[in-house]
Amino acid sequence: MALFSISLSFDPDWSSKALILVCVFSFFGFRSANVKKIRLPFFVITLVVLFTLTSSFLHNTLAQPEIYSIPGTMLIFFLTIAINERIGWQHIKLALFFFTLGVGLVGLSNLVLFFFNGGVLSNIYGSWNDISMIDIHKTYYAAFVNLLTAISWHFTFERGVWRKWIHVGILIFSWIMFYFMGSKSGMGVNVLLNLLFVFQFLKINRFKTIVSLISLVPILMLVLMSFSYVQHCFILFEGEASRVRNYNINKELILKKPILGYGTGNEFNMMQQSRDPKSWEYKNRYNAHNEYLHVLLGGGIVLLILYMLIFYLVFQCTSSRFMLPAYFLVVIAYVCMIESFLERHHGVFLVAFFVNLFYRAKGIGLNYENKGIIG
Repeated sequence: MALFSISLSFDPDWSSKALILVCVFSFFGFRSANVKKIRLPFFVITLVVLFTLTSSFLHNTLAQPEIYSIPGTMLIFFLTIAINERIGWQHIKLALFFFTLGVGLVGLSNLVLFFFNGGVLSNIYGSWNDISMIDIHKTYYAAFVNLLTAISWHFTFERGVWRKWIHVGILIFSWIMFYFMGSKSGMGVNVLLNLLFVFQFLKINRFKTIVSLISLVPILMLVLMSFSYVQHCFILFEGEASRVRNYNINKELILKKPILGYGTGNEFNMMQQSRDPKSWEYKNRYNAHNEYLHVLLGGGIVLLILYMLIFYLVFQCTSSRFMLPAYFLVVIAYVCMIESFLERHHGVFLVAFFVNLFYRAKGIGLNYENKGIIG
C-alpha cells in the first residue's frame, strides 16, 4: 500500500502497476473485518456502479472503458482496503507518509530539471507545463500539494504539539510549487486550508459545521456563475472566456435533462454537438472543466447526489483528533469546481484511494481514538 501511495503522483503507468500489486497482496493477506461501520459506504458505491452500468447500457456507451474508472476503482479499493482487517492504523499512517514523500519527490525533481535545462528564477512562474519528466497536470499536482499540506499539519500537530518549523517548511515548499505551476486555484485553496488550521488550533466551536459550509461553497458558485456580472469577473480573473462558454453550454444541456442526464459516457459528445465548431474548446476537445457539471451531464441530479453521499460519508470519518477527512473534502470540493477531476487517471486513483483509506480509518478509529493512537 505504501508503494502505491508513493506512486500516486508519478506517471499513470507506475500507479497502475502498483495498484495490481496492492490487489494481489491484499488478496493473499485478506481478512475480512466487521463491516457494520462501513456497510452504508459499500451500499452507496454499489449503487454508483449499478447506476453507471444501467445509464451506459440505455445510452449505448457500455463499450467505453473510461466510464467504469471511478466506480470500478472505488469498488476495488473498498474490497482491498476498507474491509481488510489486516490494515491497521500504522498502515494508514505509513501510506499517508509515503504519499507526501511521493508528492515532494515529483515537485523537487521537476524543479531540479527546470534549472538543469537552463531555467532562470525570473522565468519560473508557470513553467511547470514545460517540464515533462513527470506526467501530471498542474491542477492535479496542486491538489496533491494541498493534501500534503493537510497531512503534514495533522502529523506535526499530533497530540497538541505544534512543530511550527516543519509546518513553515511545508508552506514554503507548497508556495514554491504553486508559483512554479502558476496555480492560482492551488494558492486559494491553500489559504483556505491554513485558515481552517488556525480555527483548529484555536479550538473554534462547531469546526465541523464550518468545514461543511465551506465545502458547499463550490455548489453555490455554480449557481452564481449563471449571472452575467459573475461571469464577467471570472473572465477577468481567468484571462479568457472558454470556461464561461463551457459553463453556459453545459447549463443549457443540464436544464433540459436534469434528473438522469444524457447517459454516463455520453457527456463529451453532447458538449461537442452544442459547441461552436470554430471555438477553442471545440477544436481542442475540452471536457467540462468542472466535475459537478460533468456528473450532471452524464447522470443528472441522481448521480450527483450519490457522489455527494460518498463524500458525506467520508466527512463522517472525521473526529476531533483526526481531521484529515474534512481537509480532504475541502480540497476535492474546490478542485472539482475548476476541473473535471475524476476524468483523469491521477484524479480517479487519488480520490478512490483516499476515500477508502478514510473508510478503513473509521472502521478502526473509533476503537483507538480514546487510547491516543489517532494523533
